Amino acid sequence: MSNTRYIKNPDGEPIAFTGTELEYAQFRKSLEYKNKRRDEYNIQHELNLLVDDINDGLFGENAKTGKFMQYVNSIKIRFPK
Repeated sequence: MSNTRYIKNPDGEPIAFTGTELEYAQFRKSLEYKNKRRDEYNIQHELNLLVDDINDGLFGENAKTGKFMQYVNSIKIRFPK
């Protein structure tokens, strides 16, 4: 059985969802995951780390050991897909 439900997007605006209980639960879980992970990323901080790595000469394989990749990987570890 399908019915319409509403869940808030990251900006607080309601999103209409029509589907089964299971589909709604999966949709809600997916949206919550995306919001938590998105909230962890700080684009200004990421760009600063990336510039630092470039200034330190980290390119190619060496870039995988830089501050930027460590930061991004720490978020991916905390919020795995």
